[in-house]
Amino acid sequence: YTLGNLYAAQIYYTLLKIFPDFNNRLEQGETSFILEWLRQHMYVYGMIYLPEDLIKRVTGEAPNADYFAHYLKEKFGRLYGLTD
Repeated sequence: YTLGNLYAAQIYYTLLKIFPDFNNRLEQGETSFILEWLRQHMYVYGMIYLPEDLIKRVTGEAPNADYFAHYLKEKFGRLYGLTD
């Protein structure tokens, strides 16, 4: 599960860069753009590349735990009023 969470966070921040209106679209219940992007950029290559190679191909960099750490800081910082 840990690697999946790390990869998911990195993909999430990649999607935020690609789709500046990402969160607004999600709030409106629109998710098809995510599925379409995943199909075009990840799913078709899932059996071709090793996970770490696929993440690098999709996000432009090797797997990086900093994205997951950033996600956790954002999430729990808001929930519990934490600051750096």
